[in-house]
Amino acid sequence: MAYGSSNRTTSNMQKSSDRKNLRLSDDLSSDKKPVKIGDDVTGLLLAGNEVFLENEPTDSKHIATKQYVDGSGLSLIDEDNMATDSATRPPSQQSVKAYVDTGDVVKVASITLDESHMNSLNSIARIIVEAQGANQVIVPTSGMVFIDRDGSTAQASSGADLFVSWNGSTSSAATIYYIRRFMYLENGDRVWHLQHFTGEAGASLTAGDNQPLTVKLDSAITSGSIDSMKVVISYFVYDNS
Repeated sequence: MAYGSSNRTTSNMQKSSDRKNLRLSDDLSSDKKPVKIGDDVTGLLLAGNEVFLENEPTDSKHIATKQYVDGSGLSLIDEDNMATDSATRPPSQQSVKAYVDTGDVVKVASITLDESHMNSLNSIARIIVEAQGANQVIVPTSGMVFIDRDGSTAQASSGADLFVSWNGSTSSAATIYYIRRFMYLENGDRVWHLQHFTGEAGASLTAGDNQPLTVKLDSAITSGSIDSMKVVISYFVYDNS
């Protein structure tokens, strides 16, 4: 952006060394180089008909403009549930984060299990999403597993099934996602889309209340056959009050 030549003189421009601001009404003579707002516009403020290039405004009118621009004069709402529903007042950063973290919005969680985790996954369920509190139910919407198989040791156990469920369940009556014969005699790495088992995730209306979402095997795999596995789940939290 440049201010070009003018047929008027610079007589009405303030030339004192402490003048850091430029009025849009100031005249620029044709024998002067154009005044440019360069690459670094940090702190640039338009207030009325003045461009403040360095100095901040000091009079009340321009201070009000600055406060509007930098947010210091705005009336923020610190309200985690957004109950005010204002069309003119912005929320605080903390309120936005709290609203997103606790609201019915889809989120993504992931965990990476190393070889030792995989070797013990039949006895120790690994938490994908922590329990969310009283009456809160984790509802998965989709899931993927990324499996890095060992190059020399095959997974030869045909009885190891993988379960994604609430609170470590490996029951067919309480399963959300299921893989039968997990990596049995597979000869390479795999990316699998998790599939629902029977649709029965719990045996009561409150089965998922305040329960963590976990991944677990119902039987041990061949030790050392899986170098690592990443589980990625999209989900939302439902208030089951």
